[in-house]
Amino acid sequence: MTSVSSVASAERPMAVSTIASQMGITASPIAAAAAVVMATAATNQLDITLGQVLMVTIPATLTGVLVAAAWSLKRGKELNEDPEFLERMKDPQFKEQLIDRSEISTGATGMEADQKAKRGLTVFLLGILTVICVAMFGKDLGLLPAGVSTSTALQFLMLSVGAIILLTTNVDPKKIVNTNVFIAGMSAVIIIFGIAWMSDTIIAHNKPYIISLVEDVVKAHPWTFAIAMYASSVFLKSQAAVLTIMLPLGFALGIPAEVLIGVLPACYAYYFFPFYPSDLAAITFDRSGTTKIGKYILNHSFLIPGFIGVLVATFIGYSLSVGLLPIWLWAIAVVALVFGVNSYMNRLSTETLKLA
Repeated sequence: MTSVSSVASAERPMAVSTIASQMGITASPIAAAAAVVMATAATNQLDITLGQVLMVTIPATLTGVLVAAAWSLKRGKELNEDPEFLERMKDPQFKEQLIDRSEISTGATGMEADQKAKRGLTVFLLGILTVICVAMFGKDLGLLPAGVSTSTALQFLMLSVGAIILLTTNVDPKKIVNTNVFIAGMSAVIIIFGIAWMSDTIIAHNKPYIISLVEDVVKAHPWTFAIAMYASSVFLKSQAAVLTIMLPLGFALGIPAEVLIGVLPACYAYYFFPFYPSDLAAITFDRSGTTKIGKYILNHSFLIPGFIGVLVATFIGYSLSVGLLPIWLWAIAVVALVFGVNSYMNRLSTETLKLA
């Protein structure tokens, strides 16, 4: 929500928050992308654990998000200096819709909904912990039945957690299928599956030809595989779909496992065209109109923070994975970045108070 008195452009947090939400998928132990990585590694007889993957993807994506957020602090103009916003403020209807008149329910119904939300969140968090434990220690502790792969077990676990949440919160299933999130999610599943199957079919059929084209370049410069993943993601609109198609190709090209793990952040590039549901939602939520798609489509609010975040995350991930960047040096750099941004924000707040 953007108030009339606010001078900070809502585009700054809104754009980078959607980028952060998608970059987090790369580092999530319960995301489909992680399951694809584990399944592909197992298919290629590589002993890669979820812990090894997360030790690279979490620091890498965190750094990318922090750098993109730091850049976003001063992007664009303040609202009281933005000519487009000031022109829209001349419209009484536009000015009126910026004021939030919603009231928070404090009655019995509101308290009951709050309790249901707490129960659902508790089950969800416990489910995440269970998935992480099974993914990291399932084989060593013998938690998985014979013949059941880790990726299959994680899928069953996550479906079970969803069922438990449904039972403990007494949510009407009929209402779920009519929610915007469910409709958007199921639509995305169908669309992404279609694109992924088509792409996988084409690549599988032409794999020898594709390998012959890029083999020499990739063997000489393995990091260039990140460019191929990035280009694929622009059109596939799914990190899991990109990894499903590109990781087997990477193994076929003989790219070392540590390189493939290091360039995993490059599987997110579908911010390039601003038609992903999270991007459209951010545009809708920003009533000030600063988060937008430009006249030429590609000059939208998400392009630059997305490019910065993914580029930095891929560079850090590759450097950590192949041993170019020690983890302790990364930690020092991140702490310095956080303190620098915090110092800047404190100074900015002080200047704002003086002006007021």
